[in-house]
Amino acid sequence: MTKFLSVFSVGLIIGLVLTIGIVKIVTHTNAPVSASESVKSKDQTEKAAKKETAKQQDNSVKTTTNPEAQIFVKATCITCHSMSKYGLDGGKQGPDLTKPMMGTVIKDKYGMKLRDYLDNPKSPVMAGVLGNLKLTGEQKDKISKLLTEE
Repeated sequence: MTKFLSVFSVGLIIGLVLTIGIVKIVTHTNAPVSASESVKSKDQTEKAAKKETAKQQDNSVKTTTNPEAQIFVKATCITCHSMSKYGLDGGKQGPDLTKPMMGTVIKDKYGMKLRDYLDNPKSPVMAGVLGNLKLTGEQKDKISKLLTEE
């Protein structure tokens, strides 16, 4: 009989804790939430947080012998591009921006200096990317300098 009461008490306590947890969730969101929806939402939130943390860690471990070249990491250029001259092995979607030096490529392809291109990119893809980055003039100057110096 004592074992039964102990098991019953533990079951009762677990049930009470679960009920309180569900009530807190429902009253916190002001919307009806089932226990399974709560678990799904928590799992999705945890997955998104892990993905963002991994992305930040991936960018933070990128180093280069030239500390000025860290701007490519901060400006997320390495998401799509490598900068082999500076030891940055980035994404493969776009070309290596230092092979050959981009200033020459931009001048030959678009008839403008790289710094001007950063203000007014002629490529539809880069127009969208650079438009969303909101780089400052100082950052654009630094990027242009690093990608055009021999």
